[in-house]
Amino acid sequence: KTCETLGVKENLCGECEALPGGEKGFRLYNAKGITFDGYTFDDSNNSPGSNQVLNVCMLARYGNKGDYGSQGVPLTSSLALTAAGTTKGPHFYGSCVEGGCGACSGNAVLPAGADWRMLAIGNTCGGDHDLDKAWAGVECR
Repeated sequence: KTCETLGVKENLCGECEALPGGEKGFRLYNAKGITFDGYTFDDSNNSPGSNQVLNVCMLARYGNKGDYGSQGVPLTSSLALTAAGTTKGPHFYGSCVEGGCGACSGNAVLPAGADWRMLAIGNTCGGDHDLDKAWAGVECR
């Protein structure tokens, strides 16, 4: 119920909670790691406000192929949460330079309606079998 109340359409296998102090946004957390469609998110290029973090926030808020509507892109203060003990697994490719690879979640802010299932898995634009430590969560503002 909390995810629905916070306007989260895709909980990424995490639990939803409000940000402290009444701050606008939400936090998703899973001590073992958040995932979408069985894949984690790249453990590189996930600094606060990075394209990859903003895209994961939009995936959570609007769902895969979501319509961003008037809400738009999350604030650049959004951040990935890491923690000891998360599992390693195949991941969406996010460690690219901005404007480098269209199949990378770190390439640019994905447009409304983007399909995460079309993004590369692993550490290259063409995909590979790399495993990364999962993010424990994300705070989206």
